[in-house]
Amino acid sequence: HFDWETKYIPLELQKQWAQMGVGTPSVISISFGGFWLATSSGNYGFRGKLPSLSPSEFIKLESQLKLESVEERWIYGDSMGGHNVWQLALRYPEFFSKVATSCSAQMSVSPFQYPYQFGTYAAQSGGWVSWILGATALFRSFYETEAIWLQESPLALLTDFKPPSSTHYMVMAVTDDVYGFTLPNRTIYEALYAKGALIDYSEVRASHCFLPVEPLAKFLSP
Repeated sequence: HFDWETKYIPLELQKQWAQMGVGTPSVISISFGGFWLATSSGNYGFRGKLPSLSPSEFIKLESQLKLESVEERWIYGDSMGGHNVWQLALRYPEFFSKVATSCSAQMSVSPFQYPYQFGTYAAQSGGWVSWILGATALFRSFYETEAIWLQESPLALLTDFKPPSSTHYMVMAVTDDVYGFTLPNRTIYEALYAKGALIDYSEVRASHCFLPVEPLAKFLSP
């Protein structure tokens, strides 16, 4: 989640759009607090927010905000928000015509492993064990069991996913992601590309979510 009026990425997006002369699209910024995931379950008092993010709920919200004549819906998220974007884009493939993520929070292994097992994953993914363990705490809070993770995580949903030809995807990643998110984001791109999706991919030398905004602004424009 980021505040549309104060945070760097949305402010820079608006600046880039103004320079491009394309105007600012109608934006709905969704948040349920500092930490949340679009899942159907949860642990430790946390509950996933997937039931509140169905297409029907979005359409209801658009009506309440008096957004008329919606021609296309685009969705973007970074880090934790990127995880939520893939949960929605893979479940409701026809609802969004553009899907973009940067440094999407994903794991190529189960977060329910024992902590000592993440040393190998850190070596494979380029992440740092301490930061990877922080990410596992988030996932374990919003996926009730390992069985649910293996069925409902974005990488699991990709297995049987058929990308619509009308949707354009963009995956942005960094080479030095301390959370180890680079590897699973690369996997998402490769899987969608292999399925024939219209998809752009970039991987720049930077740390977590320190990405140039200009490519995103160009993607999220008419």
